Parts: sequence; C-alpha cells; structure tokens
Amino acid sequence: MNATLAGVGEELIFRKILLGFMLKKNEDKYITYIIICAALFGVVHLSNLFYGAPVVDVICQVIAASMAGIMFGFVYYNSRSFILCATIHTFYDIAALMSNIGGQETSIQVIIETVIITALVSTIIAAFISKKKNVQNILLALGIILAFTIVLV
Repeated sequence: MNATLAGVGEELIFRKILLGFMLKKNEDKYITYIIICAALFGVVHLSNLFYGAPVVDVICQVIAASMAGIMFGFVYYNSRSFILCATIHTFYDIAALMSNIGGQETSIQVIIETVIITALVSTIIAAFISKKKNVQNILLALGIILAFTIVLV
C-alpha cells in the first residue's frame, strides 16, 4: 500500500504539477525540464537520512530515483498521462521492495537492474500510447538511463 501511495503522490507533484507547469511555459526545453524534475525527485529522497537509513543506501536511492525520474519524465512528456506514470512508478516501487525481501541490503546492482527493467517496460508502453508518437524521445530516455548505468557500473 505504501508503494502505491508514494508513487501516486510523487508523480502528482513531480510530473503532473511541476513538469506539467514547466512544459506549459516552454515545451521546447523539455529535456532540461525533465532533468531538473528528476534531480529534484532524487534529492527529495535524501529525507531518508532523517529516518536512520545508512548514508550509502540513501546515496544509491538518490541516484536510482534520479534515473527513474528521467524515465518517468519522458513517459509523462510523451504520453501526458499522470495515471500511466503513477502506475509505472507503483510497479517500480513494488519491484524495488521485492528486491529487498528478507531484510537483505539492496546493492547498487539490484537497484540498477530494477531501473533498467522498469525503463524497458516503460519505453515499450510509452511507445505504444504516446500522443506525440515520438519514439526518438522515448529511446533518448532509455539511452540516458543506460548511460547512467554504465557510469555507475
């Protein structure tokens, strides 16, 4: 239930409201706006330090959240669907939670694998429902995420 609420709330704030507002001002700068929203989305996850999470885990979460934020941003830009972003985000959070079953620490490799799998699924879904039918933008999002992955590995 927490994963569902977190995904819906975060997508409402970062994609529907913030990214939506920026895109209405100047849609030509969509890549910059997506990266800004993704970075802010990642930084917000620093709040987990206040709940006693280890620093290394929080840094990994900030990086993963930023990468996921880029993916969610491109999905939103291409589909303009808050529901789609919230749904994908929910599945992403559930996958991340499932990777931590049994209290095992989540490694950066597991986080990256979760991001990549979600990115691939999101790319396919967004390509089929995109209002803009701009597959290049969706592939660009996937390329950015894969580039982050290569840098981290």
